[in-house]
Amino acid sequence: MSSRRWSILAAALLATVAAAVLVVVLVGDDAEKARKDDGARVASRFAKNHPFVVESSGRGRVAAVSSHSRRSPNAYSGIEPGQQRYSSCSDPWVTAAIRRVINTDHNAVGKACDPYLYGRARWTTFDDLVAKVRTRLADCRDPWVTLAVMEVFNRVAQPFDCDLSQYGGGRWNGYEQLKNLVADKTNGNHPPPDRDWKVLVLVYVNTQLPAMTFPDGRAVSGTPLSASMTKPDGSKSTVDHVRQTAREFASKARSLSGQRMKVRLFIAEIRRPISSLTPEGSGHYLGPSDIRQELDAYAPEGRYDSVIAVWRNDDGTKQGPNLSGVGSTGLGLATARLIGTPQARYTDGTNGATYAMVTLPYNHGRFGGGVEPASSILLHEWLHGVEAVYRDWTPQWANAFPNCGDVFLHCAGSYGFTFQTGPGWDRWYEQQMRGTVSGRFGVPADAWARGGPRTQR
Repeated sequence: MSSRRWSILAAALLATVAAAVLVVVLVGDDAEKARKDDGARVASRFAKNHPFVVESSGRGRVAAVSSHSRRSPNAYSGIEPGQQRYSSCSDPWVTAAIRRVINTDHNAVGKACDPYLYGRARWTTFDDLVAKVRTRLADCRDPWVTLAVMEVFNRVAQPFDCDLSQYGGGRWNGYEQLKNLVADKTNGNHPPPDRDWKVLVLVYVNTQLPAMTFPDGRAVSGTPLSASMTKPDGSKSTVDHVRQTAREFASKARSLSGQRMKVRLFIAEIRRPISSLTPEGSGHYLGPSDIRQELDAYAPEGRYDSVIAVWRNDDGTKQGPNLSGVGSTGLGLATARLIGTPQARYTDGTNGATYAMVTLPYNHGRFGGGVEPASSILLHEWLHGVEAVYRDWTPQWANAFPNCGDVFLHCAGSYGFTFQTGPGWDRWYEQQMRGTVSGRFGVPADAWARGGPRTQR
């Protein structure tokens, strides 16, 4: 056989061996990747039918938490911290991305499932989502600690959560043990270092509502509406009144609670006009989607416990749109902390804070109807969020807020309280905030001690 033929055969043999080796290497790498990166394989199963993002604007992004009603006080109501019974993520892409980052087949639950935490629920590819999840889980030095805090407390991690030494001296045997160690921080010996309620009041100086219609084409009465808190000469007496009312609210909350808690107040004057309202039932309300720009700019996840938006819904000659649940002349409406819904592209979430809107009458001297302090209106709406947070945190506290066919805050008459011209319902608020209604109902002292939504342990 000629040397040329031997050379050809040898080359073919070497090529075959190389190909075999190459195949082995590729198979081995794939096996290792499948073992370490199960999340990507899970995601790929949904690739055909999963409309995660098709536009840079974020439209068409994943339908992740449709089972969480916007009106639900808390999607994980009545769960004791540490029992680890929160719902798994509704969105397989979020689950898969978290698996990719933590390098295991863990099924994330609780706050970790909130798509808005990851680039405001906007991503262009699965790898982009993974990068956003990795950034969020880097809140603490150890991503497992960040994840455990999100799953146990249903909130994002704060700096004081990230001291690893408080969890078994920084040593644990597996993630379930870590979660139990994190949950142990809920006992009375380890209160959060910051238990104040940080409350942001957004003062919307101008309202510019266009002509609005209902889905059936009917015109929304009260629109269009143009209103302002400033006078024609540009003076800000009404805005100053709102600021003073907010300061009185903060002082009153501390006083009525018997110094059990403290409101740390922040006020932002917003020049962008209110230009939309959220429809609900036969009316509308100023919802998180309508002020999303300010919520994201001023109150990102974990910064505040509560947000209160104050705005004007009349121009002195006519009322604006009917407000859902409170009537056209109603003053306020509140919700608990909410996870957004896919129908609203997740913009109707509250960034982990409780949320309330309060309308300021054109004649601001009648704020409160002239028969109760204006500060009590802010207090009332804020207390709705407080009740929801503590009622839904643990079954033992749920018993402290019995309802009377309505939420406990509206049950004053059932316990013999009456409205008084001047103080209004302040005597009722006082006993509720001290947990002394009928000697045992209302906010428990140990609830205040556990902090608000952003720090609760």
